[in-house]
Order: sequence, then C-alpha cells, then structure tokens
Amino acid sequence: MSRFRNTRGKELMTNAAYNASVKGAEHYLEALEAHSPDMHAWALSFRRDLWMKYVDEGRRWGHMTTNLSECINSVLKGTRRAAANLQRVAVTRDAQSLVSPAQHRRTP
Repeated sequence: MSRFRNTRGKELMTNAAYNASVKGAEHYLEALEAHSPDMHAWALSFRRDLWMKYVDEGRRWGHMTTNLSECINSVLKGTRRAAANLQRVAVTRDAQSLVSPAQHRRTP
C-alpha cells in the first residue's frame, strides 16, 4: 500500500479492513472504488480473509494480535524491571542497617 500516495484512499481501505460487518466493509470498498479505482483493484487482488475483519468470523489474526502481544510483553517487561529494582533497594537498605553509623565516620 506504500506505492499509493493517497491519504483518503488509505483511510477508506483501513475502514473497510477493520469493519466487522459485510455492509460496512462493502460501503467503504464502494467509496474506495469511487475515490481511486486503481487502489480498489489492488486491494481486491488479495484474498479477503487475509485483510478484512468481517471474513474471519470475529477472530483477528496477524498484526492486531501481534500488536496486542507486544503491548502485553512490554508491560510484563516493565514489571520485571520494577521487581528487580525493588529487590535491589530492599537489599541495600538491609545492608545499610547492618552497618553502624560509627563505621562511616572518618577519624582525623
């Protein structure tokens, strides 16, 4: 789709792809055909089950699932780092409490 420099056409194709109903997807495809027949022909050269949501029976595979997985993984990585930081802080506090303040003073 990067070969088309048509913002409105890309919006129409995205709306057609994400629409969960046949009627809605067909509406956007008709608008795309009126706006850019070349882009419409290019879009229909692919099997609909590869890129249109209404065809996949409510499931969505591909980039939507990937994006969701990446989002969850980034949250989990953040919590893993937070747990490691909390553990380091706790160990540092315990170590500091074991050392008496007199050992930290310098003698002149």
